[in-house]
Amino acid sequence: MTRTWSRWIHRLFQSATRRSPHRRPARSMPRLGIETLECRVNPASTITILDSGIGTLDGFLSPTDGTLLASDGGNVPGTLSRAALQGVNSTTDISIASQGSITFDALSSSLALQTGGGHGATFTAGTADAGDITFTNPANILSTGGGGLSFQATNATGGALSLGSLSASSFSATATGNIDITSVTATGAITLTSSTGSVSSTGTLQTASQLTLNAAAGITVFTSAVTLEATNSLSGDIAVTQTAPPSQLLTITNAAGGVVNNALGGAISIVADNLDVQQQINAAPAGSRSSRLHLPA
Repeated sequence: MTRTWSRWIHRLFQSATRRSPHRRPARSMPRLGIETLECRVNPASTITILDSGIGTLDGFLSPTDGTLLASDGGNVPGTLSRAALQGVNSTTDISIASQGSITFDALSSSLALQTGGGHGATFTAGTADAGDITFTNPANILSTGGGGLSFQATNATGGALSLGSLSASSFSATATGNIDITSVTATGAITLTSSTGSVSSTGTLQTASQLTLNAAAGITVFTSAVTLEATNSLSGDIAVTQTAPPSQLLTITNAAGGVVNNALGGAISIVADNLDVQQQINAAPAGSRSSRLHLPA
């Protein structure tokens, strides 16, 4: 056997008997998984009522469909044209809802809805988050064709109403925060309710029926109403001025429930040329509370 073959055989047997070096066990890879995160709501959308042009939400309305849900258009700001609102016919209710706020852009003329008798137009803000309803120009006019009109901003985290001049068969406004109105003209009842804020008007709240006012931080309004009920709960005064001319008899009746201010030190001032008091006017229903009550002579 040659030396070359001898070396080859020697190496072969040597490699067969040689122990394999110790290796560390392979490190196991971490398993992939899904972690549940905190649930979050996307930022709420807002709606802007345009004076002109086409709105991104116009397609949801038609002459026979006046409903815009808060979920319509997704969680992004949307616009709605006055033309779309005015295009809803008189026998179709209008209901406009926003997850956040609703803003009426400055209008070049009165916004006249067709909404007729027995039907209503309702604007609701804050279905998901705090939301206000605001008229950019408080001198602007919004009217119906004989139907009712309602504004709501009642989210618990906040909601205020800053409205222009309004005309309808009946009118209601409900808010968590302040309610500020230029004026209201209604043949039926007017009801304004703020759960934590004040109620005020710069013009006249005119109704051929009952005016009901509920606030937590004061009431200051000008009126031309037939009957009056007013309640204030936490702070501030109640000041009601019945405008003239014409001099409308203002009656505070048993049915209306009277005028009551529960605020500590709160006053009541009712100014009217023609006043008929048939029910309580009470500025101090709880013994130790200070009060001031003013009625015309």
